[in-house]
Amino acid sequence: MNSRRDILARSRFAAWIADELAAFHFDLLLFDSCLMGDIESLYEYRAIADYMVASEVIVPIWGFPYDTVLAQWNAQPQTQSAPLVGRIFIDQFIAAYEN
Repeated sequence: MNSRRDILARSRFAAWIADELAAFHFDLLLFDSCLMGDIESLYEYRAIADYMVASEVIVPIWGFPYDTVLAQWNAQPQTQSAPLVGRIFIDQFIAAYEN
């Protein structure tokens, strides 16, 4: 059935995820899917993560370029803080899809 009642808003989905993960706390929360970075959703995650990487628009089906992300992270073992790891994901994503 495809009625208005059957649609789960992203903000409600985010609230459900946050509730399910409430017992945990993450330094960095990454979403490798489309439309997970709207302000309403990010607000729901505020208590479970210090930093988040998410897209508010559609991302390529291939998602993050994990091969280059992990290679760079592995090459820089001193890069352990959440902001630096998040920056690696962002930089490698941009490099992979900028053309």
